Amino acid sequence: MGGERGYRGMTDYATLLGQVIASRTSEIALITDADLDAPQGPKIVFVSDGIERTSGYEPADLLGRPLGVLFEEAALPQVLSGLHQAVEARAPITVDQEVRHRKGHKYWLELSTTPVFDDDGRLIHFVRMSRDVTARKKAEQHREMTQRLLASVFGVIKDPLVVADEAGNLIMANTAITRRLGWSIFDLMGKPVGGLVAEADRLALDSLMQDGGALDQTRQVKCFLLRKGKDQVAGEVELTTCRQPSGECYHVLTLRERPSGESIERDWNMELAVREALAPGGSGGNVVAGKLQLVGLAAVRESLGDKWPAVADRAFSLAERTIQRHLRAGDIFRRSKDDGFLVLFAHLSATEAQFKANAISQEICEKLTGEIPEMPQPAVTSFAARVKVEEQALESEEAIVDSIDRRLRLERERVEAESIAVLTTGFKAANAITDPIVNEGGQPAPISVIRMSAEMREAADVLRAMGRNNYELEAEAFLLAGAGERVLAGLSRNNAALVMTPVRFSTLTQARELETWLRVVRTLGEAAKQKIVVEVREVPPEAAATRLSDLTMRLSALFKSIAYEIPLADPAFQTKLPAATRLATIDYRHIPWTAMGEPATAFQKLSRALDLRQRRLIVKDVPSPTKHAALAKAGISLFLPPIG
Repeated sequence: MGGERGYRGMTDYATLLGQVIASRTSEIALITDADLDAPQGPKIVFVSDGIERTSGYEPADLLGRPLGVLFEEAALPQVLSGLHQAVEARAPITVDQEVRHRKGHKYWLELSTTPVFDDDGRLIHFVRMSRDVTARKKAEQHREMTQRLLASVFGVIKDPLVVADEAGNLIMANTAITRRLGWSIFDLMGKPVGGLVAEADRLALDSLMQDGGALDQTRQVKCFLLRKGKDQVAGEVELTTCRQPSGECYHVLTLRERPSGESIERDWNMELAVREALAPGGSGGNVVAGKLQLVGLAAVRESLGDKWPAVADRAFSLAERTIQRHLRAGDIFRRSKDDGFLVLFAHLSATEAQFKANAISQEICEKLTGEIPEMPQPAVTSFAARVKVEEQALESEEAIVDSIDRRLRLERERVEAESIAVLTTGFKAANAITDPIVNEGGQPAPISVIRMSAEMREAADVLRAMGRNNYELEAEAFLLAGAGERVLAGLSRNNAALVMTPVRFSTLTQARELETWLRVVRTLGEAAKQKIVVEVREVPPEAAATRLSDLTMRLSALFKSIAYEIPLADPAFQTKLPAATRLATIDYRHIPWTAMGEPATAFQKLSRALDLRQRRLIVKDVPSPTKHAALAKAGISLFLPPIG
């Protein structure tokens, strides 16, 4: 567009417009005044004829009206933010924006906004040039869909695999479906996927496919598969449902036969599983088991009174469905007597089982919060370990459950005591470590992060999974104090580096925990104001922008800067960040990847959106140089290496 220089002092709209579009006749021009304080944006003072083609408005309908008339209410803050950025940069900015036609359909525009200044440097106009890029965006969406589908196909190509659309009709299948089950591609295309399983199993499969809360998660259902010719074989279906950028869902299903002579029921018989562990050549009676516990239900029972039985049925049914989705063939779960669930993991180590149990408990908690409002602030704890089952416990399945439950409880008490000892010792010895943020070349940036040692972090994670969250608050206070010590030491040596310290969103939103944390903050005084960046972690995806702004206002007087951890690779989330935010972080685990080993489009859009607002993104705990290089190629310049 030529930047600020070409338009200084020009107020004749016709002359200005002629110069702007002289070489861009395929684009649509719109000029507004400079009133950034107007609630709906600056006033439109000129618009070219092509506007009717893309928006449905005639030029005469728009003159004198605010810019916001062209955008949905939810998109307007992002539009106005772009105007402010252009003014701050005193240069054009270009973004892709989804907009709605006057008749209701949506389309994509590439919008270039240039601020216009007079000879005294005062802002007098905005010139906005736009062109329809809907075809390009659809092509990008189709490419992303293809990459995700191919990733699923290539990962399990040896097994029969099919892809169904949102309605459950088959649209793709691999050749293994013919080799294993006898169906040809022509037999299947356009037919319901339920035709591949026995009639008695179709309802369970359909229920799994319709579960909108399990996107991008792999789930299994045991069933009988139908071979061509109507004979059936015991097997299972592994299902992953993916939502595409267009909003459409696709189901990727892998069909596996059970080994000959092995029945579906065998994996669900706990006694058989334990006998197998006790048998010669088995694991000596050791099994990997986990306990998921819904806690605090006594208070809920009391408050709900007669309504409790109905609420309990919904809550435990939801928990059972969630557990079922996470289990693999051979895993078993049973309800325990104390509002919990006992799970036997057939294929996982004790460490892997603990991670799995923790993930399941978090998902149950999220679903209870979202789907059963009668249960305020539900909590679910988890613990998993390898435990020994004695042969005497084989009297009945109930005796087996009781025996495993008792062993898990004893093991939990041991692990809990050890974890508390690790943290207590670390707190007393001030065993905090400081690691530098590095750039794309691996060189230290002028900011470091204070964190616990790997041993302490592991102990804190174990205690948190057990519901012992009080140690998280103590860890936050410990790290904050450590950051203060390092800042004071650095000031005495003229060290200009900043130190970043974490605090959970929940700590800042619970009055008692916040006051405990603030007591430590107040002891730091000017050190915090000059050199400490506080990173707000575990921000809920649904957190309101006003809540984040309130937190920033409260903390900005106490610290050098406030950074926010982004909970998911969604470009829309960064619009919630307060305008003053200059640093954001994201955990590597939250970044989706394509089959080609590149960060997915959603993450790249997030990164670009942050750049446009002059915000730096730090990616934490990148596991390998290959992933580091791929992220650097995608424009990421700051990294926090994993704890060594």
